[in-house]
Amino acid sequence: MAAVSLGACAFGLVSQIQTGDTRISAQIVTGIGFLGAGVIVRGRGHVHGLTTAAALWATASVGLAVAYDRLLLGLLVALILFVLLAIPLKKWERERKLIEPER
Repeated sequence: MAAVSLGACAFGLVSQIQTGDTRISAQIVTGIGFLGAGVIVRGRGHVHGLTTAAALWATASVGLAVAYDRLLLGLLVALILFVLLAIPLKKWERERKLIEPER
């Protein structure tokens, strides 16, 4: 995740310095979406990797926010992302019968 954020930040800075426009930044969004699509696996009626793909995409947005001097936005997104990933949702899902109980 850190490498994705760092890379997005670096490409965002290069985009600003070299071209002065946001075309490279737009391609980061597309590229990370493509990378995330490769993480998602479907099999036997279950989908895996959706959270990882979404986290990669959100992490890239943190890097771009920092690149464009939107430090507060980057910090807020990083904190929200951390909280979302840290919340143990398995118990909540099990209570609502969204996943099979542990054996």
